[in-house]
Amino acid sequence: MPPNNTGLTSTWIFESLLFGGYLITKRDGVIDGMYFCVYPESGNITCPSGLEQPVKINSNYAYTVLPNNTLLIAQIEYNNTWRLHVIDLPKQTERGNGYFNTNIKSTYPEIHSSINSDITNISIDFYKPVTLSSDVDGKILIYQKIGQKIILRQKTFATQCKLDNDDTRVIIDILNSTFSKSGGIYFVKIENNFVKDRNYREPLLGVKENVWSFTIEDKKMTYTFTSSTTGLFRLTEKGTEYCEGLSDDKQNKFFDELLDELADAVQILRNRLSKYKNYQIDPNSNKSKQKKFLISIKIEETKNEYEKDVDTVIKDISYMMSNNNQTPIGNHQLAYLDSNYGFNPAPDYWQEYKFKLLGILLILIALIVLFILASIREKKGQNIAIFKFALFIFDFIADILFLTNNADDVRELYIPSIIFFTIPIVFNTIFAFLIIIKENKKSEFSHWFMENSKFASIFTILAGVDVEILGILESNIAGFKVFQAPLSDSVRKKIFWGAFSNLFIEDIPQLIIQICYRISVITYDIIPILSLTSSSINLIINIVGRLYQAIIYVRKRRLQPLSIIERDDELIKDTK
Repeated sequence: MPPNNTGLTSTWIFESLLFGGYLITKRDGVIDGMYFCVYPESGNITCPSGLEQPVKINSNYAYTVLPNNTLLIAQIEYNNTWRLHVIDLPKQTERGNGYFNTNIKSTYPEIHSSINSDITNISIDFYKPVTLSSDVDGKILIYQKIGQKIILRQKTFATQCKLDNDDTRVIIDILNSTFSKSGGIYFVKIENNFVKDRNYREPLLGVKENVWSFTIEDKKMTYTFTSSTTGLFRLTEKGTEYCEGLSDDKQNKFFDELLDELADAVQILRNRLSKYKNYQIDPNSNKSKQKKFLISIKIEETKNEYEKDVDTVIKDISYMMSNNNQTPIGNHQLAYLDSNYGFNPAPDYWQEYKFKLLGILLILIALIVLFILASIREKKGQNIAIFKFALFIFDFIADILFLTNNADDVRELYIPSIIFFTIPIVFNTIFAFLIIIKENKKSEFSHWFMENSKFASIFTILAGVDVEILGILESNIAGFKVFQAPLSDSVRKKIFWGAFSNLFIEDIPQLIIQICYRISVITYDIIPILSLTSSSINLIINIVGRLYQAIIYVRKRRLQPLSIIERDDELIKDTK
């Protein structure tokens, strides 16, 4: 029996020993000492021989039990010297088997064994039946050891495991990403309370780091070369809030650390990952009022056939994000990545939008056919106006789609986008109606208008897109009478200057907005690309057309001196 409690504190502390039994201790505050005894499961308490009880100990009451059941007791310090009592505590069992845990009978794989990377599960056999812990700290962890660096490969909670063999065996499924690369040293750490004794519901000890270790055989796997690609991650709301509160330098450090961890997680060289300097708010999170940042990551290709190719890296990232509660993606900086969003590679525009692109191609072919048929029917007609009209409508539709779907991706561009979309429409619509109203006062045009009132009304409304559409009414496309409007020289002049004005209130501002948008965002969408393309083509055609008309005007003016009024009239005729 331990010493009686006379003059001592009344509390005994029980500590479980690796090789069975308990170390029981009690402080003696009178002489700065402690009692040390062993309580085996048989119930016969003994105190180590050769120790004068209570044992004098330093003021911190420092002691520890080593994994081999050796008790170390720190002695009182004198003149900057210190000593240790070293006592071999009696072992109640020899069951350790190298795991420093008398509850474990064996494991698969065995300690210091070598296995293939395609292993699908590992297992632990216990001497007695156990039950899986439902506590948060009940988990098993698999680490990879590279030199002095330790990288988490898998974290599995007890509730995600299975029992077998009359509850004496625990089976842990291995994720595809855990040993996704052959070769390397790994070890398994079992947390205390991973399992409990089935009969007593008592938490059992685990296995410490670097004890249950094994090697993955280094079988050189070859990969197919694939080109570099970029893709999008989305930060969680918490990650966005954290990132937004950092200075520029700390943000750069945050993203560097994130890429360091990502490279370790997918087992590739760090220099194959880089981040696009900008980030943007996810438009979908804007709508839900939960601001989340999108970041663009580039995965570089490799010329080493034994290194993971880009496609394999993407698959590993996606797999780990879908299992983020068990993979490195759910830890440290990587925990700020939104697993619901995943990793979205830059799309193959043909695969993503092939039906839309095919639709545009078919429309273009149809326009070419119409142009050919119109030219056959009337060679002298300005049949090129077919393409001109189609471009105006296409540009207008692209602007609407951009405004409704993309403009608010960059808040600073949203208001300018609305302004430079609305003002040209208002300007062109009013201008077109004023032209038609004034021209209707002339009998020749009025007669044509009465015969083609519906057609003329439609084109007047469409001229709100660009006033130059009115000029198509006199283009004589395919020789149709509806395209033979007798427009006066003054109308041609007004259309010319109206189209010239559109350069400054629509074409140039919209192109600038499109360029700024492209620089600012990192998302991938075909609408901004089409809008940028149509704006560029429209601007080029408008500038070249105006310059061409100006050159013709200057040349004719040099050839034939005319009055000011005649020069204006001649310029308008040239624009016809």
